[in-house]
Amino acid sequence: MRSRPIQKIVREFECGLAKGFKRFFLVSADLGTYGIDLGCGAIDLLSELVKAGGERDFGLIINQMNPADLIKLLPRLEAVFASGKIEAVGCQVESGSDRIIKLMGRNYTAQSWRDCMLGINKKFPFVRLSTHIMIGFPGETEEDFIETLHLLDFPLFIDWVGFFIFSARQPFTLHVFPIKSLRKQNS
Repeated sequence: MRSRPIQKIVREFECGLAKGFKRFFLVSADLGTYGIDLGCGAIDLLSELVKAGGERDFGLIINQMNPADLIKLLPRLEAVFASGKIEAVGCQVESGSDRIIKLMGRNYTAQSWRDCMLGINKKFPFVRLSTHIMIGFPGETEEDFIETLHLLDFPLFIDWVGFFIFSARQPFTLHVFPIKSLRKQNS
């Protein structure tokens, strides 16, 4: 993982504000791990962006945050959420079955994710929440799937849920061919 320095991100953000942009997507593989390589964290980045934006009309959209990170950071994120500048948070639960979550190698429970999201719903109802769920993970039973469906039961309100069918990833293989041999094949 490699994080971009906060000040570079803040400068780009300020340039966007100067051009009249109002919505900013923080795109990452997992914003919760931002800054580990720099000695800072996601709270630092979000706080700096909110501070730099001041009273201007803008919103920040957190594209991806691992549930374990969101759960851990939530008490400190509340001050950032209270600014009203966080519009949306994507936190991918993957399954409502703790058995499946464990098989996936994740380090949270379905209930801890739900409690976290319910807390955001209650304290910050203006923050749009999203998640995605993987269907058909190896070993998933109908009971596991039903647990997943119940994870989204009232009073939890999720604005967007994406469902994805499990697909085994093949190991990445890089094929390198000398340019001369490619030219011979294409002649």
